[in-house]
Amino acid sequence: MPESGIQKSERSAQLPRILLLAANENSGKNISGPTKLDC
Repeated sequence: MPESGIQKSERSAQLPRILLLAANENSGKNISGPTKLDC
């Protein structure tokens, strides 16, 4: 179904946005030690 493909593309497009938001929040705060983004 085309809807599933659209949802998948939207989800993959939102992931980088969420990671960027999380990275901006972490960079805004002075965090010492590993964060969740550090794999």
